[in-house]
Amino acid sequence: MLAVPKIDHTGQRQDTKMKLFIFSLFMLLSVNSAFANESKAVSIGEYSNMFWDAGEDPHCLSGFNLGLYKFNKEIVGRIGMANGSEEPASGVLYDIKYEPKRHYLSFKAKLSAGSESVPGIIKKDRPSKELLEFSGKITSNAVIGTMVQKDGYYLSEKGTSTKIKLIRLNKKQNLDLSLEEWENMKALSTTWQ
Repeated sequence: MLAVPKIDHTGQRQDTKMKLFIFSLFMLLSVNSAFANESKAVSIGEYSNMFWDAGEDPHCLSGFNLGLYKFNKEIVGRIGMANGSEEPASGVLYDIKYEPKRHYLSFKAKLSAGSESVPGIIKKDRPSKELLEFSGKITSNAVIGTMVQKDGYYLSEKGTSTKIKLIRLNKKQNLDLSLEEWENMKALSTTWQ
């Protein structure tokens, strides 16, 4: 006995309509997924070597924390630097170079770690200007390399070079920012924050 296809009131076979519906649903979900990936940053990793005091009101005493994220093929990130306060000074990364095959990573960041005064030179406090330049490698569990810290008021000077190892944290925190919002933040990254 032959199966007779069911025809609806429009004259189309019902199994063809179902296949078309499933295909359309699949395409819609695929497109939405692609746009979702483009519009939100996905965490590559959070890394830190920060040391906090153990008091009732903890303060960040030394070290750095680093968050790396990916918008499609673009790598973006933020860095925090200990400045003795409850909140580390932070800045947006720029001039990022990431070569996954070589595990190479380099970036720069400008930030302000508070205010500074220079007796006899500056009559009142001014915001500090810190330029961080990192070059090294990224592994599955750490970011290892050299961090050069320069005074933004005296960029022609060599700065202080330190070997660092930032350990990967277990948490993964995706940024809840659109690519446009990130681009606006990135535009500010070459200014002192």
